Amino acid sequence: MKYSHPIKEEAFSLFCQGFEPQEIARRLHRDHGPGANPYPGTVQNWIRLGDWRERRGRIEQRTQSLGDERRAKSRARAVAKLTELHRKTMEAADSLEYKSAEGAVRSIATLQKVLDDLTRPGDGAVTREVLDGVVETIFTLLGEDGGGGAGPGPAGTAVVAGD
Repeated sequence: MKYSHPIKEEAFSLFCQGFEPQEIARRLHRDHGPGANPYPGTVQNWIRLGDWRERRGRIEQRTQSLGDERRAKSRARAVAKLTELHRKTMEAADSLEYKSAEGAVRSIATLQKVLDDLTRPGDGAVTREVLDGVVETIFTLLGEDGGGGAGPGPAGTAVVAGD
């Protein structure tokens, strides 16, 4: 019996989901009735003659590649945002008046380390929760040893040094 292209494509989709020829044949019959009742051997022939393993491999490879591209673009956007955060934070730190030179050096060095750790390439994703925590830490550090100066705070608020 000759089977339609849509039936074979559905069989290929089931194959890509990991189903064996016997289960593919059973599901085709269940979903389409007597008009789609291939023997498992017929499905096996489709797999072999249609190079389904190779075709599935190409699809998986392309899917992986697209995922890698999306992750790389997302990471690049995150690094750009973090770099801008770094710049703005260091500008804010420079504008504060510190109680002591030692406190200023310690606060700025800690900020620099936190920001460097965030922008260093790695395998982990930077989540919104991580960024929120870092921003809170940054502005807490900015205020720890500040004098009478004020700096920008999270979400458009102001952190008054020494508060």
